[in-house]
Amino acid sequence: MDSKKISGVEPTINSSMNNESEFMDFREKKNKKKGLITGLVVIFIILLLVIFTLFFIKNNYNAEKFLDKTTTNLNNRLNKFIDTIDLTNIIKTEGPTETTGKIKFETNSIELRDLNNIALEYNASTDYKNKYLDYDLTLTQGEKASINLGFSVDNERLYLRSKDLTDKEYYMDMASDTNEQLSNIEELMTSLSEITNKDNIKYIIKSYLNSFNKALKESIVSTKYNGLNVTYTYEINDLNKEKINNIFINSIKNDKKLMDLFKYSEEDLNNMKESFDNCKIELTINMLNNNLKEFKFTIDDNTYYGEKLSDSKIKVTVPNDSNYLEIEYDDNKIGFTYYEDNKSTDQIILESTNDFIKVNYSYDSVTFDLDLSDKALKANLKKEGLTANADFKFESNSKQTTTGTIAINVNGDNIKLIINNSINYKDKITKKDANGATNFANISNEEITSIMSKCYEKLQEFDVLNLINNLAGSLSKNETNIDTIF
Repeated sequence: MDSKKISGVEPTINSSMNNESEFMDFREKKNKKKGLITGLVVIFIILLLVIFTLFFIKNNYNAEKFLDKTTTNLNNRLNKFIDTIDLTNIIKTEGPTETTGKIKFETNSIELRDLNNIALEYNASTDYKNKYLDYDLTLTQGEKASINLGFSVDNERLYLRSKDLTDKEYYMDMASDTNEQLSNIEELMTSLSEITNKDNIKYIIKSYLNSFNKALKESIVSTKYNGLNVTYTYEINDLNKEKINNIFINSIKNDKKLMDLFKYSEEDLNNMKESFDNCKIELTINMLNNNLKEFKFTIDDNTYYGEKLSDSKIKVTVPNDSNYLEIEYDDNKIGFTYYEDNKSTDQIILESTNDFIKVNYSYDSVTFDLDLSDKALKANLKKEGLTANADFKFESNSKQTTTGTIAINVNGDNIKLIINNSINYKDKITKKDANGATNFANISNEEITSIMSKCYEKLQEFDVLNLINNLAGSLSKNETNIDTIF
């Protein structure tokens, strides 16, 4: 009976074992299938990443895109630099003006002692739009010497007067194109005022950069990938040069605001037609950080190589030449240093701070520093045997005032110019009454003699006359010596 029970169990055990085996086979097949699908998904994702990466690189790392980004970055940097200073606080030329000022000369030089304390005081009214100018000048030296001279330009006539020399006013007719010349001056002043406006400067830079961008894209442009580096090439040759120049000119020509600011004529535009000449530019960029690695620039059979030394420094060399140029830059500064035999010989640095534009220049034994803002100017020049300093302050409210000094030392001799100038901007200038003026052509001999005599008496009060007489005597003596020699 036991044997029957055992034998009866055997089919059940065998069946269970078979089911378990089939389940294991199914599970193994399922795992293999699942592993295959997972592998395919991973491969597919990798392919997508590769395709996306290649697509991204192709669309973001190409010569055209690089040119666009460079144009934008350069424009932004220049805008930041321009925001440092507002030139309209220093240079303002619009509308009628009344100007008063004084320039005084001081020195301890023995050779120039006769010029010490000489000064020019002036009052000026200008209205170029209405073709009117008036100047009243007084030359003084110390307390004892003074001579006055005034003149006006109105309706193509020159009016002359001097309270020290005559009680009359004289006039003479000027050239028929005088009004045209004054109109040209007014146009120049207006243009200068517009061009020095901060917003207009930004517009001019942006317009020229965009015009340059459009033109350069018509050169032979290529992109070459090499690992993590990419090289952009722009080439201008005889086949595309004319087209590139025409695109550049037409871009400027079609910019109405730019044309109005510079008043470009057809002749001016024609003179720009050689803006682009045959050349080849090759730039190698690291795609990981988008930084310049090296560049090569070829023009007129000369090739210049640039190598990135650090994040802020580039070295420029020429084959078979030990001399080289280093360019150092950041967001606020750019500097150029030239080396001969590994020694710095020339250097210029341009830097902008919150309030100042700074310029530093050095060459051999010469150094020059300039700090300029819309409120002040400081400059220093040093050379062997010579130092010069300028220090000015600018104020702009109802009047535009400039005060300061220029000091020069030459081998121990000091020379100083003291300058004070104030400009008052007016809506209208009141012309001086010139009724009763005498035509200079009708002046009598007696009047001429009287004016000359008073002029001589006035000039005798000036020490500077001694300097003039001494110079005249020296010249006369030299002429005598020359006559004796020949």
